[in-house]
Amino acid sequence: MARYPATREGAVQLLTLANTLRSANDRIGDCGYRLQRQICGLSASSNSEVFSKIEAIAYDTTRKSFECGEPIERVADKLSQLSDTIIDIIDSNQTTGARTLSSGLAAGVRNAVAAGANKAYASEIAARMSSMPSGTARLYGTYGKRCRISTVLEPREAAYFSPNENAVHVNQADDLNNPLGKCNTFFHETGHQIDWIAGHDTGGQTPISYQMGMATTIREDYENAVQGIMRTNSCSRDAAERALRIELCRAPDAANCVSDVFGGVSHNKVTGKWGHDTSYWVGSQSDINLATEAFAEISADLACSNTSHTDFTRKWMPKTFELYERIVRSIT
Repeated sequence: MARYPATREGAVQLLTLANTLRSANDRIGDCGYRLQRQICGLSASSNSEVFSKIEAIAYDTTRKSFECGEPIERVADKLSQLSDTIIDIIDSNQTTGARTLSSGLAAGVRNAVAAGANKAYASEIAARMSSMPSGTARLYGTYGKRCRISTVLEPREAAYFSPNENAVHVNQADDLNNPLGKCNTFFHETGHQIDWIAGHDTGGQTPISYQMGMATTIREDYENAVQGIMRTNSCSRDAAERALRIELCRAPDAANCVSDVFGGVSHNKVTGKWGHDTSYWVGSQSDINLATEAFAEISADLACSNTSHTDFTRKWMPKTFELYERIVRSIT
């Protein structure tokens, strides 16, 4: 702790610090009061559960902030923003507010706010969390507390998951205007993180999707798609691959997952709007990349309730989608 000289200047410094602490403490107390008042509107059975979850989130946010040496004014800002977001969640849907907050998914909002996400982004993440299909909610609920959002990037910086840091870096400005749905990239990158964590939980060093054979299954789905077109159209393999590419281009966003991983299998001979550079699909990591991209893309589309996207993936990659669901059941 800093020491202040026993002088008039030291006394002024101490008084200024005391006033700052008092002001920040008042703001933090006000956050707690507003949250308590809001929680009273929920059913009695959920009150204690919701409050304990909020208390844990607030405590963890405060502890991490002080450990990083942040000034108390900044901590108060974070808690104020966090409480506003939580109140918005409860206000928007009284019936699901308790379920949303009492799940591990609340950690995603906490982490995003702690990393500097603005209220609009944190609220949008929370909205997606509250409307997920049950299997996806179970996935993010199981692993949400272990996901870490390290930084919120500046506009035009690409989001990514860093295995070395076990942390996700997101671009909130781009993600709020994502053509695949608001916050799709948030759930895509945390999908990568969950895949990585689950794989390491087995004692392995690769994502769980790869361990469970998803790359092989994607290749089977690709071959079945091409062979099916060849039989239907009585055409050559090259003609079938051209026809498949046209299918991907006809539904550019709905085909995002299929476009990406079929591009991986074919070294971008068969791809649509979405994909990676060909260099990403060659070398010793190519099958790992195939598996983990499919896992992340399916997770994000389910989290964002993109039914046209998941329907497209089920149509062209039925075995992969079935394996994805089996993986989720096995790790949750």
